[in-house]
Amino acid sequence: MEGQAVTFNGFGLPTFYIASQDYKGGVASITAYDLCKNLDIPFDYSDYTQFNEDGSAKWYSTSLIVSAAANQCGFSSGGYSGRTAQLCYNDFSGKTCRAILEDLSKADVGHWQDSGGVLAFVPFSAPSSGLAAPDSGSRTEIVKRGTKVITGIYASDEIYGTEYSTGSSWAHTERLSGRYLSEETVQQMTAQILGSGGEYDYHGWESTALTDHLYNIGDHIAYDGDLLPVLSADNSFTALGIVAALSAPAADGSFSEYHDLYSREIDGKLSLGKSYGCFFAGDKGFGLRIDI
Repeated sequence: MEGQAVTFNGFGLPTFYIASQDYKGGVASITAYDLCKNLDIPFDYSDYTQFNEDGSAKWYSTSLIVSAAANQCGFSSGGYSGRTAQLCYNDFSGKTCRAILEDLSKADVGHWQDSGGVLAFVPFSAPSSGLAAPDSGSRTEIVKRGTKVITGIYASDEIYGTEYSTGSSWAHTERLSGRYLSEETVQQMTAQILGSGGEYDYHGWESTALTDHLYNIGDHIAYDGDLLPVLSADNSFTALGIVAALSAPAADGSFSEYHDLYSREIDGKLSLGKSYGCFFAGDKGFGLRIDI
């Protein structure tokens, strides 16, 4: 029956709700989702106004907006204690609940999930250890898709177009963007991603395993001396156990991804012999050119 609740014992999973089902050859296939499926509904902002009585922009507690979004999507509760303390009317009007939360997750570096009926945020943290990899006899080959040693980030604010760099070379820089970035926020994001070691070794990879363990987004798996991040986890529950398709995208190692950023950075610097209006930079310093 569509919409019927499905629960799992022993895995700490939230309640799922059936979206579709099929029965062929004595095998029943059921597709179900947790409450995060409802995040695609438009956020109801009818109770909010854009301006105060004096005509100034009105600001709202981010926790208030997140709590309202959680309630509209069927969660029992949900709150916020991240880096973006307030939101203005344009930050949530005309958007889906998912879009609002995604904007916040970019600044806070993490993901949202259904935690037993509670809308909860799970921040990313650089690992010091990982879960044991499934035995080779119960998984496909772990295929690595490249490694990138990240020591800094290059971030762009999507509202004002301001760009921030923590100073690393492009080969060790991760490119990020978001709506609520500032110099302080980017410094905090960098510290969060790199952890106490000052760098994060990112590995792209993939494998499928038959297991009795439920892997979650944000987990890291220890394998061959590396800590492999789980950024995609597709779990199928079968009579034999959980078939888990686990992966993380290939590491970005191309300069083309950063060329436009570095070009603008270079173009914005003073150049010898180049005029800037009436001023120019020469080998003896700055000069003023006056046309008579």
